[in-house]
Amino acid sequence: MITDVQKAAIAKIEIARPGENTIRGTGFLVTDRLVLTAMHVVADREKEGLVPWGAMIKLSFRGGWTPAEIVAGCWNADEDWALLECAMPPQAEPLPLGQLAEQATLETYGFPDANAEGMVFQGRVVDPHARYDSISAMQLFSDQAAAGQGAPVSGLSGAPCIVGGQVVGLMRSALMTEYGEAVAGTLYACPSGLPHRGCGDRLPALHIAIDVDPTELQQKLENLIEGQFNALVGYANVPTKYISTKYAPIATRAQEVMEYFKKQMEGDYRPLMKALETVTAPAGGRRTGGGGSGRGGQQIYNHGPIGQQINVEGGATFHFDSIPKPPKIDE
Repeated sequence: MITDVQKAAIAKIEIARPGENTIRGTGFLVTDRLVLTAMHVVADREKEGLVPWGAMIKLSFRGGWTPAEIVAGCWNADEDWALLECAMPPQAEPLPLGQLAEQATLETYGFPDANAEGMVFQGRVVDPHARYDSISAMQLFSDQAAAGQGAPVSGLSGAPCIVGGQVVGLMRSALMTEYGEAVAGTLYACPSGLPHRGCGDRLPALHIAIDVDPTELQQKLENLIEGQFNALVGYANVPTKYISTKYAPIATRAQEVMEYFKKQMEGDYRPLMKALETVTAPAGGRRTGGGGSGRGGQQIYNHGPIGQQINVEGGATFHFDSIPKPPKIDE
């Protein structure tokens, strides 16, 4: 779910044009002063060179508004992205950038015609390696855009595509009817890697984004019992000090393992998730009827030494000695 902290980093972009309708779009904070958006929100992509729509770009965050201008050399008409610099730093935490290699569920928040005050869109990345106008793009499907006859999505351009807490792209286009309604919920986004490559060291490093909630993953680690946690440490290939019960309780060790993957593995939790699946799978177990001693499917862990039987959700039972032995590693 999009958090209030994330929403605070997302701005409504407005450009007033004398005698014409005000242009509205979305942008998001990536450093203390820099904001990414779709280029067509702030400039005419059809013209040669950089031709802004108006003299002033107004960015409205939850904490207030600030004027902004397009950063020289940090825009691309074909890829449809532009970097803006705020005159005053917004009171918000920047959103981290990520890159996506596989399908995933996503969320975004912007200011479309369907609700210019702000609206959450949810959906999934159908194809992270699609093409749009002969340019690399991500093909998306949105539940809200597909509902009914299709939600009016004009104004959503430039909104962040968030997967696992990281922005993997920015909204750039949709298949739309003549009334501005999305067709079949199909949207397209510019991958974060394109502006990151175009802006050089102006933007923070890209991390691998995976479809996982780190808070939920940490909770699953904390719920393991000693034998499972020790096996997980080996399979996840993290320092062996996390095995020792004398080092710290499981809850503390789980938190530090998450920090290890966040810092040392740049947020790529996939090896940890795979290790978790391995040590919690009832390998070689037998099924019992009903909920077994799990009392109707309730998950019960009987703490004890390796070799003790436990009951897990769904009535499956197995012994800890059936858990595959982790490879031996050094600190």
